[in-house]
Amino acid sequence: MTATTRNAAGGDGGRIGRVCAAWGLGLLLPMFIGSWLLALSTEHGAQCLMYGDYYQDCHKPSGNLLHGLFLASVTAGLVALLLPRGRAAAARATAVLLQWSAQTALVVAVLRYGS
Repeated sequence: MTATTRNAAGGDGGRIGRVCAAWGLGLLLPMFIGSWLLALSTEHGAQCLMYGDYYQDCHKPSGNLLHGLFLASVTAGLVALLLPRGRAAAARATAVLLQWSAQTALVVAVLRYGS
């Protein structure tokens, strides 16, 4: 049995899920820092940074929300990476979906600050 036949018969063993989880973990910090840079590069975001919420109508994200979304993304990504290869394909797919959802929500919460 060749490698091609084995992959066609047994699926990819969760390789796609692992690749997506690894990309998500690798892009988490650049996405987070980039979204803060974008939020603070607007005129409203810069004024919120300089003068605070007292003079501006700033939508400051909760620290607990940001920490929770960041930790949820990291945890889900690590779970997707560390699940056994042949088993739990549905669990890996769910973990990757949760990871990317938490990452997207984190970026949206940060970008909301600059609006």
